[in-house]
Amino acid sequence: MDNGNTKPLEDENVVERILELYIKYNFLTNVIPNMSIKSSTPESIIYKDVFYKTIFEEWQKYILNYDTKDLPKEQQQEINYLKDYLKDIRVRNGKDVINYSDPNKIENEELKKALIKYSWKETIDNNYYSVSSQSIDNDKKKQNIYNLYINCETNKLHQILLEFVKKCKEKGLEYYFEFNEHEHRDDILIIKSNEENLKEYISILKEIIKNNNLEKNIFDIPIFSSPIDSKIGYTINSDTTKSFIERRINHLNECIKEETINYIINELYKEIILPSGRKVLYKELLIKNLAFIEQDNLINNPNINIPEKERKSREFTLLLEKEIGKKFNTIMDALYSNDKNLKIEIQVNKIKIIITYNDIKKLLKNQTYYMNNNYKKFKVSLIKRIKLTSSSYGIDSNNYAFDIMNPNKKDDKKSSNIINDLTPTENIEIKSSYKTSKESKKEGIILENNHKPRSIEKIIEDIKSNISKL
Repeated sequence: MDNGNTKPLEDENVVERILELYIKYNFLTNVIPNMSIKSSTPESIIYKDVFYKTIFEEWQKYILNYDTKDLPKEQQQEINYLKDYLKDIRVRNGKDVINYSDPNKIENEELKKALIKYSWKETIDNNYYSVSSQSIDNDKKKQNIYNLYINCETNKLHQILLEFVKKCKEKGLEYYFEFNEHEHRDDILIIKSNEENLKEYISILKEIIKNNNLEKNIFDIPIFSSPIDSKIGYTINSDTTKSFIERRINHLNECIKEETINYIINELYKEIILPSGRKVLYKELLIKNLAFIEQDNLINNPNINIPEKERKSREFTLLLEKEIGKKFNTIMDALYSNDKNLKIEIQVNKIKIIITYNDIKKLLKNQTYYMNNNYKKFKVSLIKRIKLTSSSYGIDSNNYAFDIMNPNKKDDKKSSNIINDLTPTENIEIKSSYKTSKESKKEGIILENNHKPRSIEKIIEDIKSNISKL
């Protein structure tokens, strides 16, 4: 697919978004927020209720009809416990589903163990749930290396999931997906697929979006994915035992930190011009920045027994900068440290001040912000560093949305080629709606801490009244 930006690191706004999140939180986390702040509506509550009821009933049929003759005796016994339990259950709504699924309400320990092991819904990291139509055949999950993403409003999540399950049932397809009901994040819904079902799943998702007029309720595809079209993203996760996003988050945090430190070292003894017009060495700017962080800590610390006026004084600031300067080499070494117990002690007017690991992180974050806004080549060199080091994290250097299919071959192109057959042949235009700080200011968007847009796109709230057909 040659139209639009099909690779995450080739979209400048995506890279800017990554940097802004890093700067805002001092580091990237595995939660990349989406724009949704939609609360539940009567329609979405009904969809959720029907979804849970439908999923439970499908799971119930699957367990009751499962032929256990080829299974080990222990596993046969586990499933038979479940069959005895499920055969007379009739769920009326989502509340019934929760009650019957709660292992804490089961007194029989063997049944409780089986209910947990073969549950219709598995909890992942507290906030994510995974649902599989093949809860007994867990080995099949390992074949699902393809991820399809819908970054939707939270109050449309269960509608899409319910429609997806219904379509899969109509077509006789298995399904396995993960979803998040509790966080506003850009990977709120992930359809897991093997190569065999991939095209069918894409077709189903497109049909759901079109037939239910959901285009305006779906945001940009996740920043670590490539587009099938403007509403569906995809990735390749060759190692299903490890988190796709966590490996990328760890890699990016390391790359941003290393590139920032690299720029600090290169610029340390070069002159820069302050807003006041005064020329100083970059080293001096670094010292002033850390002094500001430590002085701010003192101002906000009620346990420091010196007058606030003195803590805020220009004289105190200069003394603080002088003492930091004396420990500058130690501080430079600390930039590389991952020791959360890091402590560097200085003393100003008999006041003991401890420079901590978090203070160093703030210092680095501020320098990343400065580099990104004042050095045009910073972003370019950062992307180059990411690509050069991605293979050590099992990530395809040609496309950050893909894993290397064979980790032992750094130049393995299979991950990039597999997807070619399923990408649309029609021309599409992928336009990212991520707003950088500069773009947001131009459009008059109010920013929180100059980083995250607080205004939200107007979302169509009405839903087609098709619930009665479910």
